[in-house]
Amino acid sequence: MAEPRVASPAIEIIGATPGALRALLSGVPNDALEAPVDEGWSAKDVVAHLLDAHSVAFTDRIRRILSADRPLIKPIDPSARLQDQGYGPWTLGRLLDTFERVRNDDLTMLRGLSAEQMGRLADHAEAGEISVSDLAHQCAVHDMMHLQQIARMLQTQLARHVGNMARYIDQP
Repeated sequence: MAEPRVASPAIEIIGATPGALRALLSGVPNDALEAPVDEGWSAKDVVAHLLDAHSVAFTDRIRRILSADRPLIKPIDPSARLQDQGYGPWTLGRLLDTFERVRNDDLTMLRGLSAEQMGRLADHAEAGEISVSDLAHQCAVHDMMHLQQIARMLQTQLARHVGNMARYIDQP
C-alpha cells in the first residue's frame, strides 16, 4: 500500500487560493462584493467562509487527528458559523490578509508532515473514516469549489448588463 501523501496540485492550490481570490476580487466595488447572490451569500461571505472553514474544518481537525487516537470529527454548519463568528464588519482586505497569513502558516505545517502523520485517521460523524491526507485534498477541492462560486456570483451580477450579447455567454 502506498504511503499517504498530498498530491502536488493540492498543495499548489491550497497555497495559491488567497492570491487567486485577491486577483479575482481586486477592484470589485463593495456593493458587488456584498450583494447576496447565492442562497443569500455574497462574494465577501464566501471569502469569510473560506477563512472560517480553513481554521475549523482543516487546521483544527488536522491538529486533533495528530494529537488524539481516531478522534470523532463532527460536521459544521457553515451558515451558522458565518453568523456566529462576526465577520460581517470585516473589510475584504482584512479577510484576505488574515486568510493569506493563516494559510501560509498552515502550508508550512502541512509540508512538514510525515507520511505516517498524513495517514493518521479520524472518524467523521457523517463521512466515516478520514485521514489527514483526505483533509488536505478536500481543502484544495473546497477552495476550487468556492473560487468557481465567486466567479459565478460576479458573472450573475454582470450578465444582466450584456444586452444582446447574452447569446455569447453561458448564463448562470
